[in-house]
Amino acid sequence: MHRSLVLLTISLSVTVNYAFVIRRARDENQTVNRCGRVFLTVSSFKHTFLELNWQISACKSNDASRPDQIALYNSDPRAGSAKELLRINPLNYVDQFYRTSIPFGFPTLPGNWNYNNFIDGNSTTVPTPGSHCFPYWIASLKSDRVIYTECFKIQPTWMADNSEKLAKLPIGKAFIPGTHNSATSPKDITYVDAYSVNQDRDIWTQLVFGNRYLDLRIAYYKQSDRFTVNHDLISFGSVHAVFDQIKAFIRLAPKELVVIDFHRFPYPKDFPHGKFVQLLKNEFGDYYVQQTVPKNAKGHLFSEIWATGRNLLLCYNHPNTSIKYSDFLWQPIYQYWGDRSSTSGLKTFVKSAIDDAKNSNAYNRYSNPLWAIMAELTPTKFDVIFNLNDLRELADRVNLPITRWFRDEWPNDVNIIASDFFLGNDLINVAIEANVLKNY
Repeated sequence: MHRSLVLLTISLSVTVNYAFVIRRARDENQTVNRCGRVFLTVSSFKHTFLELNWQISACKSNDASRPDQIALYNSDPRAGSAKELLRINPLNYVDQFYRTSIPFGFPTLPGNWNYNNFIDGNSTTVPTPGSHCFPYWIASLKSDRVIYTECFKIQPTWMADNSEKLAKLPIGKAFIPGTHNSATSPKDITYVDAYSVNQDRDIWTQLVFGNRYLDLRIAYYKQSDRFTVNHDLISFGSVHAVFDQIKAFIRLAPKELVVIDFHRFPYPKDFPHGKFVQLLKNEFGDYYVQQTVPKNAKGHLFSEIWATGRNLLLCYNHPNTSIKYSDFLWQPIYQYWGDRSSTSGLKTFVKSAIDDAKNSNAYNRYSNPLWAIMAELTPTKFDVIFNLNDLRELADRVNLPITRWFRDEWPNDVNIIASDFFLGNDLINVAIEANVLKNY
């Protein structure tokens, strides 16, 4: 572990130029108004097609930055050597969205961030901090001139990369992107899986892309003496594989605050909380941040948590247990779950949740400055019975709208936002931008 930290420090200095290039490109893009902004997503469906997204609704008719073409490239189009993969006229697509037939798939993560490099814990491979691009760049163009461009990327160290901006930000006022039912990501999809699988990337990949909140449901099977991650009564494997991925990540990215919400314990009714807490202590004893009494409902500053040298917050949704082990566990996170099956219904619920949280009601319930909105749709009983709208279809329906809501309407009013099939939205980028622009 010490060797890895030393190598990581060396790697920081070696890659300064690369990080500067990405940062400079971002700074240059920020000088352009929102007219012409673009981003890439990945379809929530199994084919994982790349999706083009752009903003022209805010453009004035005579705006010089109003794009007349949207294009996809295999590298930065400003470099001159990029290969064009696709070009469309945005005026032909009123939803400001176009799904390509180019599959993203499950590629190796750039920047040496592939999990296989770190499975045994003894690897000398050192991942490179900063953002790292896949070979997919979207650009908006006006008369073949690039207005705005952005790559599809991982952001494994975005908190460290923006530490100066985040230092004085209270964690209860931060915009923290995350996933719902985080550990439900098998490769083979069956009928039952269609209504229990909420993610198609494993925990490691979720963290490396930039998610910092994980929603876990834990079951215990006495006959095999095994704790598993579940979606209700459907098991998705041992907790140890999930915990190993989390530990590997927080060791390699020590300034990334990761929030684990142990939110449900679906089986058995007499769940052995004491036994599970002992397992958590054995697994995370070197990494957890102790919850102390915050100054106010906003919680501690990022800088105060970084000063502890730890970066894992274990929130436990069983009040008696979290109180009993308060030296180790955080109080429960209040989850706003709408149980809505329509996009309009979800938006109405999100607005009511934000209004409720503004009155510190979430904090007053559990004395935890963190609170979460579960930004996903829920299938109805008829959906399940008649196989009408599975979780992928529902995620596809809502992921673009939630990107727009939290980017354009509520970037400064939310705390944790969890979504299904997270690559189908742009919430990680929305959260990073919102946090950097907060005035603290």
